[in-house]
Amino acid sequence: MSLSKGQQRVMEQIAGLYRQLGRLPRVPELSAALGYSYQAVRDHLSALERKGFLEVVSQGQGRASELRPTLAGRTLLGLGIPLLGSIPAGRPGEAVQEIRGLLALPRRPGYYALLVEGDSMADYFVEGDVVIVKATPEVRPGQIAAVYHEGRTTLKYVYRRGSRVELRAHNPLYPPLVLPARELQVQGIYESLLRGRLVSELLEVVM
Repeated sequence: MSLSKGQQRVMEQIAGLYRQLGRLPRVPELSAALGYSYQAVRDHLSALERKGFLEVVSQGQGRASELRPTLAGRTLLGLGIPLLGSIPAGRPGEAVQEIRGLLALPRRPGYYALLVEGDSMADYFVEGDVVIVKATPEVRPGQIAAVYHEGRTTLKYVYRRGSRVELRAHNPLYPPLVLPARELQVQGIYESLLRGRLVSELLEVVM
């Protein structure tokens, strides 16, 4: 959902104050930082609340309200790395683009996470692993990449063969896939891995 320029500025200021203060700002602090009247800030916050980016929680009479960003809000504020669904490490599966969760890790622009399904990359990845991917169309020979083909995605080693691209599994039981390069889109390259308990500790899932 799109934001107005004023709403975008409010969210940017919330992020800046969070970095400065080490916590989310209260409404009077946000008003002072923006140079907006208290009511103008409350109007913007009400709009952001309706759009599902945050909650404004009253702390009782005489106490400043607290801001509680939702999952979508924390993603927008850069307070984590978004989990953009799952990606097969097997036969290509349906591409999933919606945000399904947020990893409590420092945000890095252009990075996102994917949940591994399938066993074609065993023993490199196993089902349930979370991989961190750097969004880029550039891939070196032999790098692991998230590749999009005809509405489907897969996680494989990538090798360019002239006008074609070979997608190779780690598991020898899966034969290579050789496809025309013009029909593929490299969406990102594998950067790092989270497994087991670490995933459950860092991941907040959208219900």
